[in-house]
This record gives sequence, C-alpha cells and structure tokens, in this order.
Amino acid sequence: MNDLSSEKTLLIKGSLIEVHAFKGLLETQGIDVELRGEALLGATGEFGLDAAYAEIWITSSQLEQAKAIMDQNNKKGEPWFCRECGEQNEFNFEICWKCSSENIESDL
Repeated sequence: MNDLSSEKTLLIKGSLIEVHAFKGLLETQGIDVELRGEALLGATGEFGLDAAYAEIWITSSQLEQAKAIMDQNNKKGEPWFCRECGEQNEFNFEICWKCSSENIESDL
C-alpha cells in the first residue's frame, strides 16, 4: 500500500537563485525539500525554456505548511527610499541595495 504522506508535490519552479532561496527558507522551518532540475541548467541552449528552471518538491503532508510559509514571504508592501542616497528599495530589504544603509522607520 502506498503512503500518501510521503508522495512528492511540486511546490515551485524558478531560477536557481530563487529556488535555493526558498529551499533555505523552507528548511529553516522544518520542511523537507528536494531540489530537482539543477543539473539541467547548464544545458539551457540545448533544451526548451522549461528546462531552464529548477524545481522544489516536498512531501504532500507538508504542502499546507509550505504554502503558508511561501505566502508569508511573498506579502507585498510599499517600497522605501534610502535616507542616505535616495535609492528606492523593495519593502522587504532591510538595507539599501545601493549604499548598504539601514532602513530606519521615519518618525514623521
């Protein structure tokens, strides 16, 4: 008899950088992650565009927990502007990508 809790489910597909970032995030939350397709990324010119992506697979029993973690991570907010250099940064950046100054909440 097949144990459904150990079946694997595709969670996300993306660039190697994206999937490694999510892999690390999920693993820190106790989610068992299997990374697939990483070895095919060097052959992007030989295969179709779909082969250019790596995939994160998890057990079906951890799917809801993983989706909740991903949803929390993907929440959108307002960008902020650096007080030092004026550069616009994404809401989830803690430091300015351009000058490395910290994001200090405005007192205004």
